[in-house]
Amino acid sequence: MNSVIGLVIGENKMFKRIEGKIVEIDEGFSVENIGRDDLMYSQGENKLKIYSERLASKIYGYNLVLYTEDIKKWSSGELIDVDTKRQIINNVVRAFEWEGSKVRIDEKY
Repeated sequence: MNSVIGLVIGENKMFKRIEGKIVEIDEGFSVENIGRDDLMYSQGENKLKIYSERLASKIYGYNLVLYTEDIKKWSSGELIDVDTKRQIINNVVRAFEWEGSKVRIDEKY
C-alpha cells in the first residue's frame, strides 16, 4: 500500500512523494531513486534508467548531476526522439527542484 508523505501544488501541477522514494506529477510521469547512482523514469508504460550522481552538499551550486547522454531508448527498445529526451530531462529536473535539489545536466561522462 502506498502512502502519500507530502503533497504540494505548484505552477498548477501536483507533485507528491510516495513512501519516500518516488516523486510523481499529475502529468503522468514519475522519478524513483533506485540505488545510489540510478534513477528510474516512468511515463505511462515506458521506463528508462538514467545515471545520476548525488552530492553530499551544494558546494558547487548543485547537489544532483544528471547524466543524459544515454537517454536514447526506453527499456522496451523503442527509440527516444530529441523532443521527448528534452521533455524527460525537463521533467526530472522539475521533480528534483520541487524537493529542493539543484540539478546539473551533463551530456558527456
